[in-house]
Amino acid sequence: MIKFFFTYEGQKVALPVNPPSLTITKAGNNQDMEIVKLGQINILRDAKLAEFSIESFFPASPGSPYVTAQSEWQPPSFYISFFEKIMGAKKPMEFGVSELEWPSQTKKYVSVEGFVYQRESGSDDVLYTLMLKEYIPYQATATSSGAQANASERLVTKATQKTYTVKSGDTLWAISKQFLGDGARYMEIATLNNIKNPNLIYPGQVFQIPN
Repeated sequence: MIKFFFTYEGQKVALPVNPPSLTITKAGNNQDMEIVKLGQINILRDAKLAEFSIESFFPASPGSPYVTAQSEWQPPSFYISFFEKIMGAKKPMEFGVSELEWPSQTKKYVSVEGFVYQRESGSDDVLYTLMLKEYIPYQATATSSGAQANASERLVTKATQKTYTVKSGDTLWAISKQFLGDGARYMEIATLNNIKNPNLIYPGQVFQIPN
């Protein structure tokens, strides 16, 4: 049976009702330019990040004939809380569809760009539209000479520094992105330093950084 599922911080959640369709938008990012004596040319660029749109509903009862697996059913408030939590955390999640392989990679990460839900009169079911955008882990690249020097210093620090002292405004995600090159690896720092709640860190704490 086809299932739509999302994984965030080790929690895997399947949609209780399969949407009638999955809309995938892949837009180009080419640029037109005017060249003397040549006229208009088209500079080809990498396509924009893919966007996904899902419309369906969260059934108020596991007895709905559309529920994919009654044993996995949760009330609508569970799914609303799940997606709103991810939006608030400003972090990506893994998106998968059973029996569907993404052409470019084995895992597809997405951000929640929009989440609209409503109840209709006479029904406790919750209708929703979920808008997602492809997420590709990245590390900023400096362009100016001064920024390049700072970037070089950070790279040296990343290669030699084994500990890090938390500063005001720091998050494990930002620390992981700086030292490990991927914010999504923040749980490696949390596990190494026995941090029970990764969302609560304080200035002055000294963390060991994984190799």
